[in-house]
Amino acid sequence: MLLSIITINLNNAEGFLNTAKSIIHQTTNHFEWLVIDGGSTDDSVKLIQSFEQHIDYWISEPDKGIYQAMNKGIYQAKGDYLLFLNSGDVLYNEYVFTKLIPLLQREGIYYTNAANQGLSTSKINVIKYPKQLNTDFFIKRSLNHQNCIISRSLFLKYGFYDEDYQISSDWDFTVQLFIKGETFSYIEDLIISCFNIDGISSDYKTVARERKEIIQQKYPAYQLQYQQFLIKKNSLLLRFKNKIRRTFFHRFSMP
Repeated sequence: MLLSIITINLNNAEGFLNTAKSIIHQTTNHFEWLVIDGGSTDDSVKLIQSFEQHIDYWISEPDKGIYQAMNKGIYQAKGDYLLFLNSGDVLYNEYVFTKLIPLLQREGIYYTNAANQGLSTSKINVIKYPKQLNTDFFIKRSLNHQNCIISRSLFLKYGFYDEDYQISSDWDFTVQLFIKGETFSYIEDLIISCFNIDGISSDYKTVARERKEIIQQKYPAYQLQYQQFLIKKNSLLLRFKNKIRRTFFHRFSMP
């Protein structure tokens, strides 16, 4: 069972270096590594070239966004399963692939708990996911892309990532797989990677806008459920803001 690691990068030499170190220090080499660079103008290409002995395929050319870059990687991948580990994301420890690869059998998607970390802090936060997924989960949350192993056969069956969206196409793809009845297998005792929370996916306004559009266009049966979720979310947010205002007013109005 071959695992393909796809790393996309654009002008993030420092992030790429961290990602590369976590990959080459794995205790097994039973995987291939593909690097898709979007035509970087910093030191990224020099760094990629310095790791050429560890890279099975790489290219540096302009693209239209992260999903076109990912799709280029999917097209070149030879593995049975794919992991998207972008520049700045690092494998959780050096034993990840040694533990993970023997578990990959026939499921469509394997997912694990996730960890994240910002550039300005050393604290690592662990995000836990449920063992059983349902539509309510996908309406409210999403699986972390860097902690999902996806069968390449599913991209051949359903098509590659939708390049019309900036951030949400991986969420769209997993929702499609869930609705189509593909299998999701939870690996509870493993974290694949620690992802960078300062990346593009932290643009929550764009995420919300794109998800709303995707549901309207592709999954209208879930539109009411999504609207109810947004109403409840906005109500809780408003109550939280009002609480902060009251606390602020009370503190500064005291004699």
